[in-house]
Amino acid sequence: MKIVGRSNEPAREQTVSDETLTQKPSGTQEQIKVLEQKIEEQSREIFVAQQELQTAYDYLSDVYKTIPSALIVFDTQGSIKAVNTAAEQLLGDDHQHLVGKLIGEVTEGNEIPAFSELRVYFEGNPIFQTEAKFRTSSGSLVPVFFSAGALGGDQGKFDGIVSVTVDLREQKRLEVDLRHAQKLEAVGQLAAGVAHEINTPIQFIGDSVSFIQDAFGDLQGTLSAYRAVSKCASKGPVPPETLEQAQQAEDDADLEFIDEEVPKAFQRTLDGVKQVARIVQAMKEFSHPSTREKAPADLNRALQSTLVVARNEYKYVADLETDWGDLPLLTCHVEDLNQVFLNLIVNAAHAIADLVGESGEKGLIQVRTWRDDCFAQVDITDTAGGIPDEIRDQVFDPFFTTKEVGRGTGQGLAIARSVVVDKHGGTLTFDSEPGQGTTFHIRLPVDSDSPGKG
Repeated sequence: MKIVGRSNEPAREQTVSDETLTQKPSGTQEQIKVLEQKIEEQSREIFVAQQELQTAYDYLSDVYKTIPSALIVFDTQGSIKAVNTAAEQLLGDDHQHLVGKLIGEVTEGNEIPAFSELRVYFEGNPIFQTEAKFRTSSGSLVPVFFSAGALGGDQGKFDGIVSVTVDLREQKRLEVDLRHAQKLEAVGQLAAGVAHEINTPIQFIGDSVSFIQDAFGDLQGTLSAYRAVSKCASKGPVPPETLEQAQQAEDDADLEFIDEEVPKAFQRTLDGVKQVARIVQAMKEFSHPSTREKAPADLNRALQSTLVVARNEYKYVADLETDWGDLPLLTCHVEDLNQVFLNLIVNAAHAIADLVGESGEKGLIQVRTWRDDCFAQVDITDTAGGIPDEIRDQVFDPFFTTKEVGRGTGQGLAIARSVVVDKHGGTLTFDSEPGQGTTFHIRLPVDSDSPGKG
């Protein structure tokens, strides 16, 4: 006897054996009905369960498709097994073309290790996370945050990997905008100081040119008098009064003084022009627009330019000592590192100013560079009051500042750490002793293929 269950999937047959029926005792008609009812109830339960499973499947399928982050499932060999809509949009291709591709075909760089290494990694770790780059079907690179976990890990077996990938293009754009805004803020705050730095050489250029102009007028008067002597001499004896006029013009001009001072005036003028040009060049290098790609740069030169730009911030409160080491050209985003150097130098100047106040005393800012194996090291030291113990864990937090309103937004050190650590794969740390001062240590990998590439 066969009872067919009701379902929207192919019917499943449930069989009650003839042997069971033939072995029923007398008067079991009612038992047969009971058995049929039970079978019918089980069929209904199976049908309901199938409906619930289908509903759950449809729900999870909708969730899978509509998750805004790219969801990619890799099989045990590292090939794509399934993708959601967001992954199709991120990679610029449809499900049919993506399934079967290896993880290495859709990623760029070494931030995501080989699949065999990932498999070993998951033996001791539940989640792998990193910033990386995905390659789209058009060949363009997309910065992403890649997070993955092993399937079947709880059961002690490996059934593949499921990853959630977040598109970071908008975040990276906002980070660039934020750094640019912070740079413009710094330039605005330093504008008065830079103008003063330019005004000083311009003043002695003007003074020297005015002196040269006056000296030239005196020389013209003397030259005119001697021309009169020469004209008379060509015709005969020179009248005594003409000679007296020439001598008087020479005495009035003070030719000996002019002969001694005019070369100095020219030199002061040239020095002033060079100083203005140096400041303008430093501002140009400092304010250079950010580039997408890293490029070789001289860190010592970048620091020197930054010191010129910030000079008005520290020259009244601190002496400057520099020790330039022999550094190779570093492949980096030098315009962003300029911002890091400026933040640290200005912070040092402000800290010293807070310490010395109106006393007229000066602190000391030291800038030292050297190569330490595979790293370029930059140390910036001040002799201010140090960082209190209670806030040391907060100095790199966004918007944290101990400065009064208008003197700092609390973004400087947060951006500095992001630039050094996230963009260059380096480290930014500090040592501080209350009452003695603080040293910030910047370590940047010399190898352009080091972590943080991008």
